Amino acid sequence: MMLGYLDTSDTSITTVTVAGIPADFLITGYNVVVYYDGENGANQRVGAYSLGGTTYYGRDGGTVFGGTYIQGQTTTAPIGNQDTNPDQANLVPAGNDLQFSNLTTASFNLTAQASVSSDTANRAPINGIQIVQVPEPSALLLGLGGALLGLRRRR
Repeated sequence: MMLGYLDTSDTSITTVTVAGIPADFLITGYNVVVYYDGENGANQRVGAYSLGGTTYYGRDGGTVFGGTYIQGQTTTAPIGNQDTNPDQANLVPAGNDLQFSNLTTASFNLTAQASVSSDTANRAPINGIQIVQVPEPSALLLGLGGALLGLRRRR
């Protein structure tokens, strides 16, 4: 999944539209995980990823994806020039995924737009998205109760 991606440029915005989310997801809520990793060599590139009224900034830290997913996101926007701005790019946490939490709409638009970079090639890749249903509170309590019962048995 991390080898191919939708890409942006300095002036473009990528939009992914998702519709038809199952009704049971809307009751308990769901999270959207966005995976991002472009081909940027050692350069630091920050993308702005927006869903609903929330925008997260994530920095592709310039390493080849090694099989470990690292959540890197902040709501703090980098400032200054878009190009050749390593100081601002490095203020954004490095990673390869970010997460929008507790959504309850039947559809959404995810947008990706380049923010700042340490070189002149700005990007905000989207390698994939994952929609994860939030467990119902009763399911969490049952799981927690089972775990506590298991701990008590061991004593």
